[in-house]
Amino acid sequence: MSPPTPVGIDTTHHLLADASLALAADTASPSATPLQTAAQGLLDYAQTITDTGDELMFTMDIPYVPMQETPIVLAQAATSGTTPALHPDYLLNVCEQTESTGDPMSAMRGVDPAYMLKNYIQNQVHHYVDIAGITNISLLEGTTHGKITSGTTNYGRTAFGYDPEPSYVGNDKAVFMADFDGKHYKITVELHVFVMVDEKLPTTCPPPQLIKVNGKPVSGSSDFNLNPISLVSG
Repeated sequence: MSPPTPVGIDTTHHLLADASLALAADTASPSATPLQTAAQGLLDYAQTITDTGDELMFTMDIPYVPMQETPIVLAQAATSGTTPALHPDYLLNVCEQTESTGDPMSAMRGVDPAYMLKNYIQNQVHHYVDIAGITNISLLEGTTHGKITSGTTNYGRTAFGYDPEPSYVGNDKAVFMADFDGKHYKITVELHVFVMVDEKLPTTCPPPQLIKVNGKPVSGSSDFNLNPISLVSG
C-alpha cells in the first residue's frame, strides 16, 4: 500500500484536538476538513503496517532559525559627586599666596571662591554684594600638589581649604564653578605656595581678571557692568 499524499499541516491546530479524527474513513463526516481527512488517512496507513513488522518513521520539518547574537551591554558606574558640565558665562582668574607649613586650619590655607567673586564684583561696581547670593559652588578640578578640603561654616556656606604636600614650594591650581545673578562663573584659583608667607613682601600674584565668554546663550540678566575682557568661544 502506498502512503497517502503528504498534506501541509497547520501547526496552529493539533491533529487530535477534534474527536472526529478518531472516526473511520467510511464514517467520517462529509463536512470534515482536508486536514482531518489527511490525518485520518495517515493513521489508517500506520495501522495497516504495524502487523507486517515494517518500521514506521515520522519526520517533521523544522524551519531554520539563524543564530542570534546575544547583545552585550557595557555599563560604567557613575562617579559619585560628579558635577554636570556647565558652560560658563564668565571666567574669573584669581590668585592667592598660601603656605605648606603651619596650621592646616589657618586662614592662610583657606580657598574661598565665593568670597573671591564677591570681592571682585564689589571692587568693580563699588556696590555691596551679599555672599549668600553666590550659590551652587562646586569644585571642578582639584590641585596637583595637595588636596582641596571642604566643610560647612556656621552660616551654612561651603568652605574650602588647601592642604599642600609637606614643605612643597611652587604653584598649584584649583577650579571652581559658582552661580551669581543668573550667570555661571568658572573660577580658577592660582595658588602660590611658600614654606611661609611674608606679608611684608610684595605679593607674587597678578591682579584678578574677568573674561566674558561670547558666542553662547547667556541665562538670566545682570544689572552690574563688570567691564570684563571678551573671549570669543570656538
